[in-house]
Amino acid sequence: MAYTLGSTTEGQTRSVGPQHCVTRVELSVTASSLLDRDVASKSDPFCVLFHEVDGNWMELGRTETAVNNLNPVFGVKFQVDYHFEEIQKLRFALFDEDKCATQLYEHDFLGEFICTLGVV
Repeated sequence: MAYTLGSTTEGQTRSVGPQHCVTRVELSVTASSLLDRDVASKSDPFCVLFHEVDGNWMELGRTETAVNNLNPVFGVKFQVDYHFEEIQKLRFALFDEDKCATQLYEHDFLGEFICTLGVV
């Protein structure tokens, strides 16, 4: 569904133009042949999606953890607004869940993929 951003004046919406056209997209994530960071079992991967805002990476969401799985197909889907004619950088980072970790950097890093939403 595409829509344009506008302002309301006395109950009427005024269209701003095509440069502000926005569509909500749903992104599914899968991975294959991930690194095995666990000793007694396989990695327990989860994916964190970030987007770049003013040069900083901001978290958009996380998938569930795929227990003992080096080829996960995550069920959680990310919903992102696609702003036409705007470069939106995304970073998909994969981590091996460590049950005793409380901060993201404490989980084992498995890899990442950086792209723009337009490429996806």
